[in-house]
Parts: sequence; structure tokens; C-alpha cells
Amino acid sequence: MALSPEAAQFFDVDLSECSEAVRASDYKIMNVSTLEDAVDEWETISIAETKIATLAFGKAVKKGFRPANVIFHDRMVRGHVFCTDALAMRVLAAGCTSVRFFDPATLRFWPTDTFRTLRGLERQNQQTLETELVEEIA
Repeated sequence: MALSPEAAQFFDVDLSECSEAVRASDYKIMNVSTLEDAVDEWETISIAETKIATLAFGKAVKKGFRPANVIFHDRMVRGHVFCTDALAMRVLAAGCTSVRFFDPATLRFWPTDTFRTLRGLERQNQQTLETELVEEIA
């Protein structure tokens, strides 16, 4: 399932100076254009309640919040992209690299060490960079 044109736009990357292998990858730049009111400074809830897979830096997701879009920016927390857990799983299952989906339940300022993976929530040891499963999510 593709993202709706209202949620995100995709732009070509100029790969003319790159190798054939890189050009074959057909890289895109994504611009997320939807805006929602997900973040509230005071209430904390768990990832199981929200199904949101991105960290709200130093804030909490509003209790009972249900996004109208699978990917969006928040009015209060600009510069960070939020998405549903279902979208995060699609991206992870597709094998996309260089992206992490942070757990909003950790509610920590950067850097956070807990993030969503195909197995569930994992924590990364900042010294060894090894990960351990914190919570299995099916």
C-alpha cells in the first residue's frame, strides 16, 4: 500500500554522478506534509496503547490519540516525523536501512537507546552497540 499524495511526496535524487549500482537503487527524497496534534507535555502512555513508533522528544503522546494519517509531523514537535507502528513494520520488513523507529514510551531526550524492530522493542548498549529484546511485539 502506497502513502497517499496528501501524506507524503517523493522526489527524485540526482544520481547522474553515481555508479550504476547506486542509480539502479532509484533513491527518493520524502517530504511528509501532514500535521497532527499527537503530543501533550504531561500525560505518559505506553506504545501498546498508541501504536506510534517514533519518539516525542521530552514530551508524551496524548492519551487515546489515534492518527488520521500513517505518517505525520506534530504541531508541537516540529522537525521529527511520527508514524504508526504498522507503517514502521512495513518499512522494516521491506529491508530499508538507515532508519530507526524510536519508542515514544521511553520519552527521553536524544539519544535514546530503545527502538522498534521486527522483533519488538530493543535496547542498544551504547558501549558495545549490541541489542537486546526488551519487549516482544507480534
